[in-house]
Amino acid sequence: MGLLNRIHITNIIYQYKGFAERDGGFESFQFENFKETRDSLWFYNLNEFEHGNRKHVDSLKFKKSYVAISQDKNSNITMIVIEDLIIDQPSNEIISNITYHLTPKTNLNSNRFSDYGIFKEVVK
Repeated sequence: MGLLNRIHITNIIYQYKGFAERDGGFESFQFENFKETRDSLWFYNLNEFEHGNRKHVDSLKFKKSYVAISQDKNSNITMIVIEDLIIDQPSNEIISNITYHLTPKTNLNSNRFSDYGIFKEVVK
C-alpha cells in the first residue's frame, strides 16, 4: 500500500466536442522529391489520389510526430504513413486529425530518410 501512495498519475482529457465539423480524414499522394530536417518533412511535386482539398496541392510540410515507412525487402519505400494530429495546447482540444499516405513516384530507398523520428518497417 505504501508504494501506491507514491505513484503520481496525470490524466489528460482531450476535447472532442465539435470535432466532427473540423478537418479530419484521409489523403493520399504521390511525391517526387522530399526534404528532411531534424523535426520536419517536406514533400514536393505531388499528384493527388484522394484528398479533401478543393484545389491542387504542390507540397506538404509535416512536423515529425507519427511517421512510418513501409518498405520491401530491398529497402525501397512502398508507402509513408503520417498521422497528422494537431492539438491546441492550452485547451487540449483536437483541431485536426488527418492520415496521409504518400508513395514515391520512382524507386526511393528508405535509407535516404534518417532514423530520427521515423519508424521504419522491419522486413525479413
